[in-house]
Amino acid sequence: MLDVYFTLIFLFISITSISDIFYYRFNMHRLNLEALQLLKDSSAGVLQFAVTHFTVLLLFVLAFVVLLVSLKFTRVKQFPIQLTPKSSYIKFIGAVVFFSAVFIFSFSKYLSPLSASLLVKPGYTGLYINSPQTFLYSFRSGWTYVKPLQFVTDSEANKAYPVFYANADTAKPTHRNVVLFILESFSYSYLDPTNLEKPSTPFFDSLIKHSAFYTRAYANNMTSANGLGSLLSGLPSLMNQPIFSSAYANNPIDAIGIRLQQNGYETHFALGANDDHFGFKKGTKLMGLENYWSGEPLPKDKHDGTWGIYDEPFLQYFAEKSNHFKQPFFATLFTISSHYPFKLPDSLLSKFPTRHSYANERVVSYVDYAFKKYFDYARTQSWYNNTIFLFTGDHVSKENDKEKFNANSHFHVPIFVFDPLNPVSKVYNQIIQHTDFPSTIASYTGIKDSVISFGLPFNDTTKYRFTVNRYSENIIQMIDAEMLLQYDIINQKVLDIYRIGEKDTIRLEIDLERLNYIQTVKVPLLKVYMQQYFNRLYFNRLFTSRS
Repeated sequence: MLDVYFTLIFLFISITSISDIFYYRFNMHRLNLEALQLLKDSSAGVLQFAVTHFTVLLLFVLAFVVLLVSLKFTRVKQFPIQLTPKSSYIKFIGAVVFFSAVFIFSFSKYLSPLSASLLVKPGYTGLYINSPQTFLYSFRSGWTYVKPLQFVTDSEANKAYPVFYANADTAKPTHRNVVLFILESFSYSYLDPTNLEKPSTPFFDSLIKHSAFYTRAYANNMTSANGLGSLLSGLPSLMNQPIFSSAYANNPIDAIGIRLQQNGYETHFALGANDDHFGFKKGTKLMGLENYWSGEPLPKDKHDGTWGIYDEPFLQYFAEKSNHFKQPFFATLFTISSHYPFKLPDSLLSKFPTRHSYANERVVSYVDYAFKKYFDYARTQSWYNNTIFLFTGDHVSKENDKEKFNANSHFHVPIFVFDPLNPVSKVYNQIIQHTDFPSTIASYTGIKDSVISFGLPFNDTTKYRFTVNRYSENIIQMIDAEMLLQYDIINQKVLDIYRIGEKDTIRLEIDLERLNYIQTVKVPLLKVYMQQYFNRLYFNRLFTSRS
């Protein structure tokens, strides 16, 4: 019976490993569950590949011969087992439990193929992991696998909606630092100067008066992980999984963090939770953020008892660490205090007003207070004037029961940019989104390399701007300055078209002329956008050399 088990294990390892020796060069990632779909959809193509690369079959035959020979000349000797006293059984079981626990708590995180990012640089993770590992892991990972779309040819898609951004040849590196602040669960309404029921945010209100503030800013997602993924990768979240925790995580990608590193930037990510909270350490390293700062070094009295370190002490910690960053640097900090259950330090419970009596009102004011303290310190440091600060919410918060959400407002987040060297006071009403950040940061820094970005730089006013997000399991939305279109991705058809009004209101579009224009001009563009997204994931074309 042992021979049978050994044979099955040997064949599995041999088939997956030998297949990848040849197939890896075509898809640039290790085998996973998607390979079974490939066998189902194109068995003839797989057979042709095997015939063309006959050395694959030759290696299989050689491996099988080695197996047969080893089975023939290897014998398992049987020894009688002597029963031991009950106490020995207990000791044995105890030892197994102990060493299993040590392994689980110390080493199990390295079993995930995504953990390769903790040990090697992005783009080299495929060399660290192995094919049997990724294939087995994909069965229990919950990964979503995409299927390619073909509405137009690839060249037509690249012309209609290019997804790589590069600065002009005449652009010169600015060597400016960039700090991106991602505000947990921040709706646009929290910072909307026209909202009479907004929380008290005196510091943000003042900072916005010296910033570029965008009134029509959108997230491409509904969750923190997807928000982080879109901001750092430039990809929307149309498969309901961030790129860095998906089946495509180890695919090469021209992410802004990777490109900045290649252009001499030091890159950092900071989150006041535990190390690798939600897999963010693995994910941000895959996106090129080399250094990770968690809340674990801070004392326990700074911990909120739920998620991690309160924002105010962690922002101070981050500011002090920034003094040791090598310039130029790109750093991203993700706040946590405005996440449910909205904990505040006991000493500050009475400091913030609750004029409108909704659950997270006071904690939004606390986050504002935390950033005031951060900037009070940061503006005295040598790196401050050379730094551009970008702010956005990861997604909206629905904790304010006085606020009603619809398909449009559900993705409306604040975005503003503060530059100490150019403290402008400008309000822009154009559509911008999370996937605009990579191209915007590339523009600010003047780097020479292209980055992937399903969006445009904030300051590009020459092109048609729109945003795309996944509203539900089967509905993908396209939103521009005037309309919201819902498309059924499963059944490939338009569902509803809405006209956008003031204060994020929407109503069904009934104007036949407008409906016809949307169907003939904007729906085809959405199809091209989806084709670019799904096909570039499926065919591993997230980097320019295979664009």
